[in-house]
Amino acid sequence: RLCARFPMLETTDGHLSENVEMYLKVILLLSGPGGDAAKTGDISKELGVSPAAVTEMLERLQRDGLVNHEKYRGAKLSDNGRSRARDILRKHCIVERFLVEALDMREGTEYHDQACKMEHVISDELARRLLKLGSLRSECPDCYNLSKHHCDKLAV
Repeated sequence: RLCARFPMLETTDGHLSENVEMYLKVILLLSGPGGDAAKTGDISKELGVSPAAVTEMLERLQRDGLVNHEKYRGAKLSDNGRSRARDILRKHCIVERFLVEALDMREGTEYHDQACKMEHVISDELARRLLKLGSLRSECPDCYNLSKHHCDKLAV
């Protein structure tokens, strides 16, 4: 799975909950470069939740203007949803690259697991500062490989 099971977190400071962020990130990754619709079953598989839970969340995300969802056709991110999903994935890539390159954390999937946790809590400012300590490829986050669960260019 993309990341370990995630808790239902709601925030009141304008930030999305971790749960919502995970849905947006998964939809982005499943949509591919063409922005195809992500199928409910595929989202369910990646997140380890029931298809009914996915449908319920997609309806909520549509009400919030983050996705366009059609039953039996899947979900596409709105412009706002795509922007937010790319920001989350970019933070994941920054943290993952920092852990591998600066801290030499290459064993197993620990660098990925840690990045999955940190992507939801680091601020934009911290992400900028981490980026100064490491490097990020210009194609990020488009180089993220869903089957590998990390950047195609990451040397692990």
